[in-house]
Amino acid sequence: MEMNGKAQMASLNTNVTIPCILYESGSVTLNISLIGVRWFLRRADSDKEDKVFEYNGGKQTQFRPGASISLSRLKKGNASLFLPFIQLQEGGEYRCEIIIPPTKEERTSRVDVVAQPSSIPLPPETEVEEKKVYIKNCTVAGFYPDSELVKTTVLEIIGNILPVICICFFVWILVEFLRKVAPVLSLLPETVQYLRHQEMKTFHFVIWDYRPKSLTLKLFLKTNSLNKKELLLCWRTQGMETEEKPESMQLMGSQAEFTLHLVVQALRYNVFGISGHLTVASDLSRFTEADLLLQVEHSALKIPLRRKIHLKVIAQPKLKKIRCSSVHLQPGESVTLTCRIHSFFPRAVKVSWYKEDRLMLEDIKTSEALETLEDGLLCSCTTKLEFSPHMEDLGKKFICKAEVEGGEPVERHWVLGALGESPSNGDHRESP
Repeated sequence: MEMNGKAQMASLNTNVTIPCILYESGSVTLNISLIGVRWFLRRADSDKEDKVFEYNGGKQTQFRPGASISLSRLKKGNASLFLPFIQLQEGGEYRCEIIIPPTKEERTSRVDVVAQPSSIPLPPETEVEEKKVYIKNCTVAGFYPDSELVKTTVLEIIGNILPVICICFFVWILVEFLRKVAPVLSLLPETVQYLRHQEMKTFHFVIWDYRPKSLTLKLFLKTNSLNKKELLLCWRTQGMETEEKPESMQLMGSQAEFTLHLVVQALRYNVFGISGHLTVASDLSRFTEADLLLQVEHSALKIPLRRKIHLKVIAQPKLKKIRCSSVHLQPGESVTLTCRIHSFFPRAVKVSWYKEDRLMLEDIKTSEALETLEDGLLCSCTTKLEFSPHMEDLGKKFICKAEVEGGEPVERHWVLGALGESPSNGDHRESP
């Protein structure tokens, strides 16, 4: 497993990806339901490790808001950690731990967080009296770490300059704490998100570094059947509380398919952040394809921040038992295997037949997929394979596979027993 051997330097409030790659070539495909990934941080001033992120059997747990890994890259052995808007206190040694039973691999990588200095000068104009000396003092502040070389030029003066310094410093503090800071909204998935019919999927987002606390969050749904956006949620922060405040709600009362969980956090210098989880319970009766639009409004923004997720609802095919046209098979006799495929969506379905792991190109016929009255939008079809069995086919599995866009292949198999005897049917299963 490879990680970046050199210390990684990151600027304050930027997005950082810490590499952790198990297979450099990316030629393998892993079953991520069996993989465990844990990320830890040991800060520069501590001997204790803190958990940052954990992935275990499909469940993701964030110990640091916004921390994530890419599941599509994890399939290729890439468990790199993404941290949005890194802070000074998050510098230190990161440890990546990948568990593929029964083995465990781990590596470490260092991240140094730096902040560029800012200059806070005294007023440029000063009234002077003859034969008196006054100063111009420039203080460099806001930098990190302390080991940075900072040159401060000070001209010594005679006179009472201390009150001026105090007043300037007080004004700067006042302005800094009252200054509006525009929020930053993390990215949402840019690719199409496939939701399985009557199952739930959760999306995570972070709203970071904003002030004042007052903020409005709106969620819209735009489907193909509507020319306008449907408002699902209009939420505003409440009061001026500084502690963490979890809020979980179903949107707009009647929108039971969407549930939002928010945690409002008070960060440094009266700056706030929100960690949000949006859960969608998809149903074909609600929509088949839609855009989910997240909009953030704040007094420091000229135009609202917007992010979009494109959703498609699918239903995995179900395969009934494969049936053979002949009860007692004879060598060289032409037989037909029939499999009924049902309860899938969309209508376009990919059907293929295999003998063991070899794709069969014999006479295959699949009927047109049609919607069934009792299942609404769910479709069904029938596929048939005609072939002539031979002695070398004894004990071989004949497999029917069906797959819809965005789903996993689902299969059913049939085993050719001794010729002249009744064959056996295999169980339905979904391919990993």
